[in-house]
Amino acid sequence: MRTTKGIAVSPGVSIAPAFIFKDDSAETPQYRISAAEVETELARFREASLLAKKEIETFRDRAKKEAGEEQAAIFDAHLMMLEDPELLEQIEQSLNNNLFNVESAILSFETEMVDKLSSSADPLIQERVSDVHDVVRRILQHLLKKERISLSDIEVEIILVAKDLMPSDMVGMSRSKVRGIVTESGGRTSHAAILARAFEIPAVLGVGPGFVDQVKPGQPVYVDGEKGIVVVDPDDIFIQKERRARLARIQREKEDKGLRDVPAQTKDGTRISLVANIEMSDEVTNVIDYGAEGIGLFRSEFLFLGGHVPGEEEQCREYTRVVQAMQGKAVTIRTLDIGGDKVLPELGAVGEKNPLLGWRAIRFCLEKTELFKTQLRAILRASV
Repeated sequence: MRTTKGIAVSPGVSIAPAFIFKDDSAETPQYRISAAEVETELARFREASLLAKKEIETFRDRAKKEAGEEQAAIFDAHLMMLEDPELLEQIEQSLNNNLFNVESAILSFETEMVDKLSSSADPLIQERVSDVHDVVRRILQHLLKKERISLSDIEVEIILVAKDLMPSDMVGMSRSKVRGIVTESGGRTSHAAILARAFEIPAVLGVGPGFVDQVKPGQPVYVDGEKGIVVVDPDDIFIQKERRARLARIQREKEDKGLRDVPAQTKDGTRISLVANIEMSDEVTNVIDYGAEGIGLFRSEFLFLGGHVPGEEEQCREYTRVVQAMQGKAVTIRTLDIGGDKVLPELGAVGEKNPLLGWRAIRFCLEKTELFKTQLRAILRASV
C-alpha cells in the first residue's frame, strides 16, 4: 500500500482498478525537404488543421450539451489558436528557414509555446500548456493518419491514471466507467479539473512526475478528491475502513437532506440565512438539492478561464440560468475578480510584485471599462 498526496480538485471518493493512459502518438518523423516542397508541406498543414478544427468543434458542441457554456469555451480557445494567422506564418517561416518537414515545424512551435508558458510564475498561464499540447496533438494525428486510443471504448469501471489529460480526452471519455482521475500534473484551475467537477468525477491532480510508472494496469487505486489523497494497492484494513466511512458519509448526507427544509435559526429564535457560493452555473443543481436559500457569491471570473473573453450574450445566458433556477431567491454575482492569484493575459492582467494589493478586481474593472460595462449589462439583463 502506497499513499500519495496531490491537489484535491473534484470532490468524492472512489476505488477501482487503474487504467494507465499514455500518449501513444507515433514517434514523429523529422526529415529534410527541398525548397520546392515547402508549398506541399504547407498544403498538408492546412488540410490537417481543417480536420483538427472540425474535430474540436465536435468536442465543443458535446461539451456545451453535456457540461455547459463555460466548459465548451475551453474548445473555443483551441479554435482561436488554430485560426490564428500567426500560427500559419510561423509554420511557413520555419519551413522556409529550416527546410524540414511540417511535423518538425509544428514540434518546434509546440516547444517554443510550452517553454514560454511554463516559464511564467502564474499557475493559470502554466496550465495553458495542455491547450497547446491538445491542439498540436490533433494536427499531428491527422498529418500522420494515426488514431489515438479512445477513452470512450472503456467497458469496465476504472480509475484513470495519466501524466496529463487534455480537454478532448475528458469530453470524449466514457464517464459512466471512469470512477476517478489521477494525473501527475495540473491544478485546481486546469481544464481537466474544471471538467472533472462539471462531470462530478472525483479527481486528484498534480501528484508529481513518475507516478504513472509506479502504477500497474489493473492495480487497485483509491482516490479521495476531497482530501487530495491517492492510495495505490490499498490493503483490506484500509478498504474496510473507507467502506465504513463511505456508508457513514452516505447516512450523514441522507440525514442532512432531511433537514434541508427546516428553518435555520438559533435556539433563541434568531433567523439565519444559509446561502451557497458557486464558481460555475452547473453547480446550481447542488445548491437547490441542499436547500440553500440563495447564492451569496457567484464567482464570475471562472467564466473567463476558458481562454477567451465571453461576450454579453454568453454571460447573460449563464447568469440567467442561475437566476431562473433559484426561482426568485437572491443571487449575488461578483463582478470580474481578476488579478492577484488569477492572471489572464488575454485580458491584459499580468503578474505584479505584490499582486494582492495591486491592479486587481474593481481597480482592474475601472480601467477596463468596456469589459466592465459588458458584464454589468449582462447582469442587469439577467435580473429582469
